[in-house]
Amino acid sequence: MSLTVNNIENYNNMSEFCIKEKFVFFYGESLDLRGKETEKLINESSMSILIKYIPEKGFININSDEFPHYMLMNFIEKLDTDYILIESTTLSVAEILLLLHYINQLENDIKLSILYVEPEEYKLKDIKDNFQEFELSNHFEGFYNIRPYNLLIDSTTNNKEKAEIVVLLGFEDNRIGYLLEMDEGQKYKSYVPLLGLPAFRTGWENIALSRNIRHFNSDFKKLEFAGASNPYQVMNKLEEIKNKSDYEKILIAAFGTKPSAIGTSLFLVNNFKNKNNKVGIIYDFPKKKENRTMGTGKVYNYIIKKQ
Repeated sequence: MSLTVNNIENYNNMSEFCIKEKFVFFYGESLDLRGKETEKLINESSMSILIKYIPEKGFININSDEFPHYMLMNFIEKLDTDYILIESTTLSVAEILLLLHYINQLENDIKLSILYVEPEEYKLKDIKDNFQEFELSNHFEGFYNIRPYNLLIDSTTNNKEKAEIVVLLGFEDNRIGYLLEMDEGQKYKSYVPLLGLPAFRTGWENIALSRNIRHFNSDFKKLEFAGASNPYQVMNKLEEIKNKSDYEKILIAAFGTKPSAIGTSLFLVNNFKNKNNKVGIIYDFPKKKENRTMGTGKVYNYIIKKQ
């Protein structure tokens, strides 16, 4: 089975978004107004589940109970529901990926959608080189693979058996800087930058590009584009990159928008081959600042379908 974006619903604000049937609601910790707006869905759901991935253990925390990530399958199977809603605004790529991974393995068909709320603005930290710099994270937990999407790469083998890394560009240039510095060319021999274009706001793509351009040098000849709010485009673009790559393995660094993280998760789930993975993900688990955004923008409901 595979997953795809069957439809994208757009709303001007959360007050327009309405669900007439009961659903199970997966959500994360609220850090800004967007999270508080989506938390209103808790009272409308038949069951609300606070979920968080613990990277250093590979565990899932659900409503304060911890267990290995693979037990999430049993948890989801026991849910008495025909409809699951994943609130991605408050979740990281890890929780989104694992939820999609195990929902895709369910034998029964289930209605599934993923909600995302754009910010109206990011909180401004400074202006450098005529571009806005946003204050988004306090620190990063460090780079971890997300099991079972860890990709084994032998740094002693020839270049073609190493990995090509696809970097979804965001506003925080230090993230890719740390990754490249940590590797020093041992495992990753080629870099493909993927820029969110069209962006949420006109000009935001220039901020992401200007912040990251110094890390890639000639590899910017490989610059690719997919819509910042369109996971379907991101999923297809990653598939295209994989198919034309000269490398045996593809590693995704999902530093871009949340919809691009959804598209990345769909791509990974659809390419999952158990222990013979050719694609994987690495993530640095940023500790996000509270109230790092202001207001709420457009609301997207991504209808996900098994095929």
